[in-house]
Amino acid sequence: MSNRVFFSITSGWGPVMRVLPIAHLLKEKGCEVFFRAAGPIAEKLEQFGFVVKAPEAPRGVIMRPTPRKWWTLDHFLALHGWKSEEYVEQRYLAHRRMVEDCQPDLIVGDISPDASMVANTLNLPYVSIAQSLFLPFRKRKNILWWEDPPKRLPDISPTINMVLKKYNGQEIESTEDLIVGIRTLIPSFPEFDPLESTPHGVLYIGPIVTEELEENEGGSLPQTDCVFVYPGRPKDSGHSTGELILKFVLPVLRKLELTSVVSTGSFAYSDEVVKMQATNLLFHNWVPMSFVREHGTVFIHHGGHGTCLASVQLGLPSLVIPTFAERAYNAENLSALGCAKVIHLSQLTQRAVRESIEELTNNRCYSEKAKHWQAELERRRYGGAQVAADAIALVLRDNV
Repeated sequence: MSNRVFFSITSGWGPVMRVLPIAHLLKEKGCEVFFRAAGPIAEKLEQFGFVVKAPEAPRGVIMRPTPRKWWTLDHFLALHGWKSEEYVEQRYLAHRRMVEDCQPDLIVGDISPDASMVANTLNLPYVSIAQSLFLPFRKRKNILWWEDPPKRLPDISPTINMVLKKYNGQEIESTEDLIVGIRTLIPSFPEFDPLESTPHGVLYIGPIVTEELEENEGGSLPQTDCVFVYPGRPKDSGHSTGELILKFVLPVLRKLELTSVVSTGSFAYSDEVVKMQATNLLFHNWVPMSFVREHGTVFIHHGGHGTCLASVQLGLPSLVIPTFAERAYNAENLSALGCAKVIHLSQLTQRAVRESIEELTNNRCYSEKAKHWQAELERRRYGGAQVAADAIALVLRDNV
């Protein structure tokens, strides 16, 4: 009988891009693979032949827009309802039902505290795919490390422990312990995702970028150098994010008459944004990385973890406009590598966008640094998805 692996991923294409190659490799090893996902992401995963389980929304909970700034995982989850024991229990039970329906031998969670709780209580091996900012041994205490945090930040671990105890699980010392697995795989490299220490079982596997989602739709691509723009989703957590980026960036690119390609990620943008298309501004659902690698000059994006790492792998300087805390953390770390300019939302103006694009275009230091890190990653040969799949297979061998 083949082993069963259940992937629990957060919303958005970023986690899909890094776990999809791992899932394919596990299938090649003979595993049955299941996913927790919904919407267009679920549809795409089903097209690849995976069994997908849709998450249930907690009953009686009205999710309101949450602040863009948060300083810890506890703070983030508290803003999303995790201060309530009832809410946490509902999430836990919904996740548990999905897992029990699939009867996996192992759970892989991509920043999924729900899945970690289920693995804990069902005594299933748990492999974590995580970014440094959510781990208890990250280098900096607070996610927005360049700003002063509020004097009092929430600690929701007692609430989580009440649920774990109720379902015969082992209690945790901190909420961030939920992001640590029997193996914790960081799809990155230390200079971008720094840790204070690297405990046993934690492994940098290097960036994972897949081109499986990158079918070009929306017309022909220009065969000339161009600016590449990826704004992510139009909205996140009730806030305008991708929409906001494009409303500031597109008018500047139009005035500068720079040939630009915008990848919408198949998300539906407003008519106001779509009408901004011009002769030099081309919209596509997905754009092949091979095209960006050959023709890209500057990469403008939202600061998603995978997107930042893709810019390094492509050797392109970035203009990053981060739209909430996690992306701001990524943006500042990318800037520290010397290959990015960052405009935080408090500084976002068309003038700032224009000046940053001109700086990235005219100052060769940024592109040289990007090329340096591109070459360094190639030299290190981390292994990415193959190393991850092999690590998961070893956990299955030793624990099932």
